[in-house]
Amino acid sequence: MKNRRNRKTARKDQGLLVSVAKTIGSTLGSVVAKAEGLSKPPGRRTKSTKSRATRSRAVKARNKSMA
Repeated sequence: MKNRRNRKTARKDQGLLVSVAKTIGSTLGSVVAKAEGLSKPPGRRTKSTKSRATRSRAVKARNKSMA
């Protein structure tokens, strides 16, 4: 009898441990994916993505330096 109880308890414990391990692994995977996304350098901006105000300031500054 004692041996059967130990096996049942061990199976329950094993199932619980597997479930907890899967949850921890999933959470760590999500955290790593977010961290990798934040650590990547931002993409290079093209002229078309700059705002109109930024472009006009750049043109004015260039014209001023040429004069």
